[in-house]
Amino acid sequence: DVTSEPTEKVVFLEDTLVASAATKILPAGLHNLGNTCYLNSVLQILRMSPEFEQAVVSQAQGGGGPLLGELRNLLQELKQTRNLEVVPLRFVSVMRQIMSQFNEKNTKGQHLQQDADEFYNELMTKLKPVAHSLFQLHFSVQQEQEFKVDFSWRMQCMINEKVDFLAQGLKLGLETVLEKRSGENTIQVQEVKRLSQLPKNLVVQLNRFFWKLT
Repeated sequence: DVTSEPTEKVVFLEDTLVASAATKILPAGLHNLGNTCYLNSVLQILRMSPEFEQAVVSQAQGGGGPLLGELRNLLQELKQTRNLEVVPLRFVSVMRQIMSQFNEKNTKGQHLQQDADEFYNELMTKLKPVAHSLFQLHFSVQQEQEFKVDFSWRMQCMINEKVDFLAQGLKLGLETVLEKRSGENTIQVQEVKRLSQLPKNLVVQLNRFFWKLT
């Protein structure tokens, strides 16, 4: 009889996530300390690379400064905890001292929202010995007849109404039109980037936002 109820109750995976602290279905997350979602999202992605965690632990053993040391402690706590979340208080405190642009507050004394891409790039710069071989991309850049070498910590996937696939968005990120001033005039110059060296881990920024002067 197709209208009869099932003999066993159907249990969906989503219904079991509340009890995931005991079963460890999901890894532990990071508690939001007030507009720290930009930091939490970046660290949650980076810790998916076992090589990154290993490099942080290895470099921190030889010193490396307070930022690297607190990052190592935080990653180890995330790995060992039996709770659903970890409060990254010490890391955030040290990070704001060293990376002062992320310590900005409003008139009420509340920390401002920040951009995840800006935080990621600044963090990679501060952790360059750790991040160099893992995340750094090398480019050859052409602007008209000028050539130069550049590097970045991620590739941009530009998303617009014409982009359906990752490869299309990445190509748009490699071929852009820049505006330059020549006296009182503004000229447009095409910049073409080509990859010359890939890292072990490729980070892609999905760029869905565009500035409009209006």
